[in-house]
Amino acid sequence: MECSAVAPADSLIHPSHGPHGRPAQNLTGSYGDQRPPFLNNNKDKKLSLFRGESLLCALGQPKASPSPAAAWSHPLPTFQPTLSPSPHSKSDRTMEQIDTLKAPHRDVLLRAIANVLSSPIAKQTYAQIVDGLPLANVALDLYTGSLCHGHPLLDEHKELCPGVAEEAQKLCSVLDTSTLSMPSQVRSYLRMEPFRCLADDGARSKSLRDYESAPPGSPSFSTRLIELVARAVHSIAAWLYTQDTSRHKNDALGTWRPEEQSKRFYPPTFPATLFCHSWYRDYDQYPEGVADSVGYWAEARILGGVVVFDRRDPELVKDAAVSCHLKSTLQYTLTCKCQPDAIYIHPERARVIYRICRLLDSQKEELTAFLLSETALLPQQHCPLPILPSEANRQRVDPEQATETTGIFRDRWERRLRSLSETDWRTRDVADHFNYISHQDWREATLRAARERSRRQIREWEAQIGEAA
Repeated sequence: MECSAVAPADSLIHPSHGPHGRPAQNLTGSYGDQRPPFLNNNKDKKLSLFRGESLLCALGQPKASPSPAAAWSHPLPTFQPTLSPSPHSKSDRTMEQIDTLKAPHRDVLLRAIANVLSSPIAKQTYAQIVDGLPLANVALDLYTGSLCHGHPLLDEHKELCPGVAEEAQKLCSVLDTSTLSMPSQVRSYLRMEPFRCLADDGARSKSLRDYESAPPGSPSFSTRLIELVARAVHSIAAWLYTQDTSRHKNDALGTWRPEEQSKRFYPPTFPATLFCHSWYRDYDQYPEGVADSVGYWAEARILGGVVVFDRRDPELVKDAAVSCHLKSTLQYTLTCKCQPDAIYIHPERARVIYRICRLLDSQKEELTAFLLSETALLPQQHCPLPILPSEANRQRVDPEQATETTGIFRDRWERRLRSLSETDWRTRDVADHFNYISHQDWREATLRAARERSRRQIREWEAQIGEAA
């Protein structure tokens, strides 16, 4: 995990950014996919010499990357969206209902969930799921510009369908939140080589039981409470999606399809749903399939981002940091102190950074106070949701990095490492002081991207050579 050095804060909206908070310049800088010439001859000797070393000088000049609109660009999956649970639902999670908790922890958690459900942003978000399509302004409130480029809903779906808000409120009122299932045991830690900064597969994080055993008022109590509330927000959205209440299944908006050349700009969950966070789209490995993609989207809209945590083992990180300078790829991860009680969010909004960032202590305290409030939210009261990062949130993490490297995630299966053919936002050739707090911070991210790309390419070439041998 990257810990950015303290530097003078830049303005939230940089003058060079476009209307959605993104740099307006063309993007260049992704390294070519061609095999370096020195690997064509004497393969074994060269691979042995360069294995594990940076190959920046060998990869040649950068070539142009896809345009900003191509951030969604990826091969369409060959499988169809499904709600069938993946193997992770059984092998990685032991689920228990909230009502198995002992009082007062149970009552505090249920009240916290009710407080979130009473917020205006939660009511609007859940109503859109019941409606079946996002509102036009929400579809445009995206870092990459648009959730559904060219879709007629951008012009025609500016308000919810009649009766949807009332139906959403009724569905949420009949749902007994005490019956929501939460992980009591989750395989949160992953093995990480060569330095085992994350505990191995046998280690487990007991979400419900850790919360139940945490003393009220302690940092651990607040962290576990926020985690369970985030899971509840996610689960309610997934449940609403499975109720199949869409008003647009058979109308012009629901049956509209983009032209073949435009499909690559749509989330992989389309046409099943447009409710999808661009970094949490791997529904084929989610326990609840597409419904979990909807859950991540709702979580980001309501809370300000997908809520993730520092899952590294504190003792292993402490030991690994001593010799981390031997492995430059892991250096920025291992030199940062493990913070098991820290809260991180991964936003998905226009004019907001796309990187994962740690909440400030003041933001965590404000959120906790809201969740613990014993009175219903009044119209004149301030609601902290959604919590959106600013230049003050200076501890940030590259979402392009594998979760095994950063140690920042909630569930081990939530994000796959993106393919080399997809846009890596760190490889811009224009200094990005919107997502990065300083020029040095941006340069270090660019170098991380290049090193990672070169190592992944070498592994692919080694595999190809092994298959051909």
